[in-house]
Amino acid sequence: MIRLIVNSSTYRQSSRHRPELAETDPRNKMLYRQNRFRVEAEIVRDVALAASGLLCDKVGGPSVFPPMPADVAALSYADNFKWKTSQGEDRYRRGMYTFFKRTAPHPNLVAFDCPDANTAALSRRTSNTPPGSPPLALSSTWMK
Repeated sequence: MIRLIVNSSTYRQSSRHRPELAETDPRNKMLYRQNRFRVEAEIVRDVALAASGLLCDKVGGPSVFPPMPADVAALSYADNFKWKTSQGEDRYRRGMYTFFKRTAPHPNLVAFDCPDANTAALSRRTSNTPPGSPPLALSSTWMK
């Protein structure tokens, strides 16, 4: 799969803006250009779920608990909180509905530069460099 992607004409083309393609493909469906910066940590999972067709568009409701590695989910200072992975469509809700545990943030958030939730963040660190190694969240078992 990696060889197919790397050898594709889409991957090998320049990402510079080209007016002639902007007119024929204003929504970038043919992927003629790339955004300059990565999306924020909270949105990475949403993008992957949308690409896979699993993203749930349900609006509102209580927080949900997407899959998280058991070792991370078990972290709790008072040992009084259990992460119960949501079932059904709630498992694939947008990141804005995800329960946020400050003592053990979701690995996606850590891997993709989410600000520390224990302190105020006046501005976000921007990055256009991918993480050094594949994050846990993008492993083959992540969306199962």
